[in-house]
Amino acid sequence: LIGHGDSTPSHLYPNDSNTEDTWPEGLAHLTQLGIEQEFKFGQYLRKHYIDQYTFLSPTYKSYELHVQSTDTSRTLMSATALLQGLYPSKEAALWDPVPVHTRPLHKDPMLNMDIPCERFNRGFLAALSTEKGKKFVSDNQEFIDFVTGEAGYANSTINSIWDVYSTLQIEIWNNKSTPSWVTPEVFEHLKLMYWKKFEFLYHSEDQQKIKGGLFLTETDDTITAVLTALGIWDRNVPLVGAAVFFEVYFTHVQTYSIRVLYKNDTRTDPFTDPYRVIMPGGVVALSVFSVVFLIGLVSLFVWCYRRQQQEVHYQPANFASEPRI
Repeated sequence: LIGHGDSTPSHLYPNDSNTEDTWPEGLAHLTQLGIEQEFKFGQYLRKHYIDQYTFLSPTYKSYELHVQSTDTSRTLMSATALLQGLYPSKEAALWDPVPVHTRPLHKDPMLNMDIPCERFNRGFLAALSTEKGKKFVSDNQEFIDFVTGEAGYANSTINSIWDVYSTLQIEIWNNKSTPSWVTPEVFEHLKLMYWKKFEFLYHSEDQQKIKGGLFLTETDDTITAVLTALGIWDRNVPLVGAAVFFEVYFTHVQTYSIRVLYKNDTRTDPFTDPYRVIMPGGVVALSVFSVVFLIGLVSLFVWCYRRQQQEVHYQPANFASEPRI
């Protein structure tokens, strides 16, 4: 479960001094840094799963690996760069391509978590309508009005605040200009409010299942949903290129177990090992019964998708014929 690498903003706020021309790659595209990050992460995966554990063959085998991506430029480029690091070409002049599978976004309930879901939206609005949610908004209303006004939004909403933070974070990472009103204190306040967003998005088990049930993603939103559903989110927003590993082991007592590992520093150091996640209660591995439960989480999002996209008939993957890692 891997997020895309460093990318350009998906949108700009109205008063942004940076324009689309500021970004040579265009909006919502992988940057050169992002390409390098994913390539190096692929090298790490090669060291871990080929050199160290010999889990994969040194060269690509179609029956060992299946790669699925959302149909966006930054995710497809991320997958391609990662695979080049995982399976480097033997000769510098040649490229050994590895297939990356995708499907149109509007027909992709497996990976595209931006498909509208009224059930999820109602849950989010319900969370904001609780006493806790109302207090959060009222306590920050003056700040919300200030930021949305400076950013140039006609309406002062908390969603606009989160959009501004996402764009500013990318601009700061890439050394782009920021307005004078974005002081360190203002940016820190924005960051804290952005983190709080996830508590309202995934406040219930139902919300976590809808967005986190498939364990496949391109965004920090869904990685957070997965971590929250497992009870292991540490309240830190996943960075670009963050990765969650699900490693299946056949144990000495003839049963299967899954270990969960998490890596959230791909942006700064792709070669550090992920740390093993300790589940609530000190559990270090999930039993097969837990696996059955987690697979069951798929149904909510697919149900939501089918209700709104009746013309699309989603068929689950045939895992017997299409191996996954």
